[in-house]
Amino acid sequence: MKRILILSFVAFIALFASNCSNEFDLVDKWKDIPVVYGLINPSENVHYIRIEKAFLDPSTSAFDVAQRADSIYYDPSAISVKLEDQSSGQVFNLERVNGTDVNFPREEGIFASDPNYLYTFAGDIVEERRYIFRLDRGDNLPADTASFVTIKEPRVTGPGTSNGLNFGRYDRSTNLRWMAENGKIFDVSMIIRFDESLESDQNTFVEKTLVWPIAQNILNESDESQIVYELEHEDFYRFIGRSLEEKSVRRILKSLDIKVDAAGQELFDFVSVSSANTGITSSQSIPSFTNLSDGLGIITSRNSGFLGGYFLNAQATDSLQLSIHTADLNFQN
Repeated sequence: MKRILILSFVAFIALFASNCSNEFDLVDKWKDIPVVYGLINPSENVHYIRIEKAFLDPSTSAFDVAQRADSIYYDPSAISVKLEDQSSGQVFNLERVNGTDVNFPREEGIFASDPNYLYTFAGDIVEERRYIFRLDRGDNLPADTASFVTIKEPRVTGPGTSNGLNFGRYDRSTNLRWMAENGKIFDVSMIIRFDESLESDQNTFVEKTLVWPIAQNILNESDESQIVYELEHEDFYRFIGRSLEEKSVRRILKSLDIKVDAAGQELFDFVSVSSANTGITSSQSIPSFTNLSDGLGIITSRNSGFLGGYFLNAQATDSLQLSIHTADLNFQN
């Protein structure tokens, strides 16, 4: 599934404050605001959640505060983080790690990039179970909690793989279909595998992969468990055409896989609310959504399904070799 941008609200609050009347004092009282983002995947064994804090400092720029690790992260000795399976009662205790040390570096930007603290645990998460996230901060502050149901692995059901994808006609489309009993928002992509020869030796090939993000944030606004997405054939050739360079190599298409990333109701609500009130006829206020009881952000679930082994039928193979988008890329049988 497409990644969620991990946000802290320090900069937004600072910008908002700069446009307020002097009669409204935003920094009258300090308040501890947890900012939490996590996508728990039952198909994975190691899980990560980002936990930060946002607050106003009346004497310091929010941009300066954002660069101070001790200002945006909690002291690990002062908090506890747990995830509980409501069916079995099993409790996972999360520990703090530096994401940079476990191959999750943070991009350079407004916020301190190193250390890049995340909270993690290892364990089996069960599909279609309700879990409760709990952050205790001490100091008589209320626990920050969130509830979510884990996503069942989506199952790609069509088109079939036996006859090859018939993408030969540009003016046609093919329906991609998948089953997702409790998924509410989806990304669908295609993994394109091909061999490419060396320029210096056209009889020596190396494996190459392209990942085509076909569509993102497909919302399931009904209770139907089968989702259908109409894929325009010409878009396939357009993507390959703009992704590969024209050079003196030979290319042979090997296989195509379809991947569906699904996420839960909470991310559906997050995207739906974030998309509201942003048109030219909307109000000037920007809505927000959180499923945290005393903080900002979302905790929800995601899961992924694959169907591999697709190939192009004869007509589509001819189109790959001859289309206006790919004719100069030297694809061969």
